[in-house]
Formats: sequence, structure tokens, C-alpha cells
Amino acid sequence: MAIADLKNVLKIFGGSELSEGDHDELRTEVMLMTLARAADADINIQTVEVDRIREILKDCTGVEFSSADIRVAAR
Repeated sequence: MAIADLKNVLKIFGGSELSEGDHDELRTEVMLMTLARAADADINIQTVEVDRIREILKDCTGVEFSSADIRVAAR
């Protein structure tokens, strides 16, 4: 999924301005990155952790992420 490339996170660190729509994507990217990396803190992401992160992201953002998206964002 394109959101896993964290383009809006990179934009703000590069000093670029974000449009109103980009702010929503940024929020989703930051949630994905934060939850995925927190799950990876113990070096071994369990399937149940990935499934729970997918549920949280779906509930909060309405975006469906694959397990692979979560695991990529964790690295």
C-alpha cells in the first residue's frame, strides 16, 4: 500500500507544506508507523499484534491495511 511509504511524514521533515487532504493521510501514516514500530519493540511481531493493529487502524482511519503493510512499517 502506498501509505506505507510514509510520503507525508517525509514531506514534513523536508520542510514542505501539507494540504488539508495530506493532513488526514499524515495522521494515518503516523498511526501506522507508531503502532507498527511499537509492536516491533521486542524484535518479534506476533500475528495477534498485527491483527490488533489492523483492527485499530481500520476503526480509527477507515483504511484497511494488510499484514505485510504493518510488518513493512515496523522496519
